[in-house]
Amino acid sequence: MPTDQTAQEDLVVCPNCKIKISPKRLQKHINKVHSPEAIAAHGKRLHDEKLKQIADKNLAKKRTILKNNINALEQAKRKYLEVKVQCSYCEKMMPLHSLKSHFMDVHRIEMTKDMQVLYALSGGEYMFQTPAIREAYALRASGVMPDAANKPTPKKTAVTQTQNKFSSARQRENFWREQQGIERSRSEDLFDRTKVLSGGAYGLGKNNKH
Repeated sequence: MPTDQTAQEDLVVCPNCKIKISPKRLQKHINKVHSPEAIAAHGKRLHDEKLKQIADKNLAKKRTILKNNINALEQAKRKYLEVKVQCSYCEKMMPLHSLKSHFMDVHRIEMTKDMQVLYALSGGEYMFQTPAIREAYALRASGVMPDAANKPTPKKTAVTQTQNKFSSARQRENFWREQQGIERSRSEDLFDRTKVLSGGAYGLGKNNKH
C-alpha cells in the first residue's frame, strides 16, 4: 500500500507555475491554465475586473461629492427661508420664497419683471424641490445616472377612441352596405359610369357605353 510520501514522490512539477501535480493531469492542467487561449481569456477577465473596479470607485466618489453638495443645499435652503425682500408692487416686506404666491393671491397678477428676476436669481423654484428630486437632477447632470433610469414607465391604457380607417364618407357607406348585405345601386351619373354619348338625346346616343 503506497504511503503519503510515495504519493508525493509520484507528483511532477508544472514547468510554468511550479505547482506539483499528477503526471496524468499535467497536460490537461497546461492546456487549461497555460495555453495562449487561456492566458488571453484570463487577461481579458482581469482587464474587465480592473475597469469595473475603477468605475465603481469613480461612482462612489461622485456619490460622496453629490451627497455633500445636497447637504450644502439643505443648509442654503434653511438660510433662504430667512431672507426677506420688499415687494415692488405694494412695498410690503415678506419672505423671498413667498413672492410668487403673494402676487397670485394678493395682487392677482403675475410677478413684475424685477421681482421675476429676483426670484429666478434666488433659485426659488429649484430650492423647494424635495431632496430626492434635486438629487435626481444632479445625478443626471453629472452623468452618474442616465435619463432613462429616472423616467417613469408609461402605463398602457386601453384605446378609447376608435381609429378612423375610412378615407372618405363614401368609403364608409360602402363598407357598411356590404356588411349589411345591401347592394350598391348602379349610378347613372355621367362621370361615375363614364357614359359616352355621340348624339341624340341624353342616354339615347349611338355609342352608349355602360
